[in-house]
Amino acid sequence: MLDPAYAPGTGTPQFGGLDSRELLDLLYGIFELPVIGFDVVEVTPGLDDSKIAIFAARKIITECWGHYYRKRDLINNSREGI
Repeated sequence: MLDPAYAPGTGTPQFGGLDSRELLDLLYGIFELPVIGFDVVEVTPGLDDSKIAIFAARKIITECWGHYYRKRDLINNSREGI
């Protein structure tokens, strides 16, 4: 999904992909849906001397966790009447 300019460490680059901010905004919207899992696929550090793809993948994973736990807490608090 990310353009190779923002994640060059992949074996199948998708030119014309999203930039990092667009993907993070998309994730925010996706986690408004009933998401139960997510994958980060094909980060190849050997193809990325700058390690940009590794940092992008780490940021995406931590954002997904954050959205998941934020949503879970909102659901739990609404059930408890808080």
